[in-house]
Amino acid sequence: MILSKMRTGVFSGLFLGVLVLGGVGLVLSDGAGTFRDGVGSTDVAKIDGRPIKSVEFDRLVRTQLQAQNIPATEAYRMGLVDRILQNEIMSRLLRKAAFDYGIIASDKTVANELHKALLPLAGPKGDVKQALAGLLQSQGMSEKMLVESVRNDISTGLLRQTIGGGVYVPQAMAEAFYQWNLEERDIEYVSLPATSVKLDKPTEEQLAKFYDTIKSEYAIPETRNVTIGVLDTARLSTKQEVTDAQVKEFYDSHQDDFKTEATRTIEQAVLRTEKEANDVLKEAQGSKDLKGAVKKVTGKDTAYNKPSKFEEKALPSQLAGPAFTAPVKSFAGPVETPLGFHVAYIQSEQEAAVKPLDDVKTQIKKELSDTASSDAAFEVTNKIEDRLAEGESPDSLKDEFKLNIIKLENLSATDVKIAALKSYSADEGKIIQAAFTTNAGESSPLSEISGGKMITVHVNGVKEARAKNLADVKDEVIAKWSALEKRRKLLVRSLEVTTDIDSGKTTLEKIAAENKTPVKKAKVVRGSKAPAGLNSQGVAQIMATDTTKAVAIPDIESIQIVTIKKVSLPKKSPSKTELNDIEKNLSLDLQEERFVSFINHIERSNKVEINKALLDQMYGQEPAE
Repeated sequence: MILSKMRTGVFSGLFLGVLVLGGVGLVLSDGAGTFRDGVGSTDVAKIDGRPIKSVEFDRLVRTQLQAQNIPATEAYRMGLVDRILQNEIMSRLLRKAAFDYGIIASDKTVANELHKALLPLAGPKGDVKQALAGLLQSQGMSEKMLVESVRNDISTGLLRQTIGGGVYVPQAMAEAFYQWNLEERDIEYVSLPATSVKLDKPTEEQLAKFYDTIKSEYAIPETRNVTIGVLDTARLSTKQEVTDAQVKEFYDSHQDDFKTEATRTIEQAVLRTEKEANDVLKEAQGSKDLKGAVKKVTGKDTAYNKPSKFEEKALPSQLAGPAFTAPVKSFAGPVETPLGFHVAYIQSEQEAAVKPLDDVKTQIKKELSDTASSDAAFEVTNKIEDRLAEGESPDSLKDEFKLNIIKLENLSATDVKIAALKSYSADEGKIIQAAFTTNAGESSPLSEISGGKMITVHVNGVKEARAKNLADVKDEVIAKWSALEKRRKLLVRSLEVTTDIDSGKTTLEKIAAENKTPVKKAKVVRGSKAPAGLNSQGVAQIMATDTTKAVAIPDIESIQIVTIKKVSLPKKSPSKTELNDIEKNLSLDLQEERFVSFINHIERSNKVEINKALLDQMYGQEPAE
């Protein structure tokens, strides 16, 4: 962006990241999977009290990952699931802002946008109805969900246009930028080499003090001797018998779990105009043939939809009421929705009901058996936890609870691909973390790892981190001290030189003669290739320096002393095309600045929390084979 060249701290290349990742100030939930303020663990996030439910978020994740053919667990490790969640949070924040400001797309606008979007998918026959059906099926959406999605997209787009609109860049500003961007400076410069400063050997005291500042570079890391106990929970889960009486008791006490929603089988026609809809309704009421009526009125049957079973909540809100209050074997409509004018015929109705016990008996028996098995396994793990907390080690529990024991000597926190952990490579990091967050002589709590297993890590001993003796690395430390000290003295010398040049005590020519090095000349332009001995950062520094001052430009082995001899602005004026491009780009910069400021505002105004523990539970483990 143009403006970012003229000042720092505005975008720094992060604007896209703000939009993609949200940048929201987020508060993570606690480790137990519940939010600190009491939000239930079935919510993956909460935005000012409004939850993002795990079921709807999982549907969003699976839909987006399906097209890329990436497993959810792999996507989670890659950070894609976090990105999807951040996008959803930012999308909801913008929708909320649009609603708060009264920016809501009308039904007519939504209908027009939908029609335009579906036309390319309608094929040579222009079958928009079929295109809509295909789109809904591929996205796993109902008509109502699609309409609201399009409405939200339009509304947030209007919000952005409103915030960024009305930016005016005066021609004088564009012309000034053109001049600034093509400014040319004639410079003379001399290399001040590292050999121009003399360096004495460090004293023992200087060397010791210097070594204290870099000891971490010579640290021998802490190591630990640990015993790992691996519990296979599959061995704990024995099949539990469930009686018919238990099944009946569960069924009677959980009737709501087995309810089915009321549905209606509806055939309908969706027409473009109210007149067509009324004509179709009149014809169908006489012929009792909705499809035939559509073809007679419109000349084709593409507006006809064959009978389908609907729940009330799956229909657009404008149609849901009439379609579910009209008597069976009667017509409803015409009703206008963003999709058009609907004429519906109610073929049949299935009332809400509770599934018969026989239909769900097998399901209930399995759930009860699984729950009983889990409870039994939970009881065993509780016993292990209690005994570990009382001071027992995995070694003492291995026979009773059939623990697989792994011993590691001199384990470092940075170790990877540990041979003894080859079978648990996916969880190596978790095991090492447990080893280095547990006190010596204690065992870590049981924690889950891949494959339905749990681990505990007992720390047998700790060898503290320590630095190597200075005597063992003395030559290397002296070399580092010398390089840094030489650099420091060279910087001090360069400041003295530039100060003397500015005050008239010396000249660039004298400095060149003292160091037996030539005075170089060059022309520099903002953003152009740097002359020999300089770099791009040096050119930027020269272009930002007061023309009356000498400037020191550091390099790896030397410092360039630069004086500016002449400043030239371009003689030619920008063309109309160049001016238009500059004005356009400056305008876009200003619009984006406004939008980023607005995003920062809504971030500060809305409390956002993420349930990290639930995300780990949903996507952090490999699915069972």
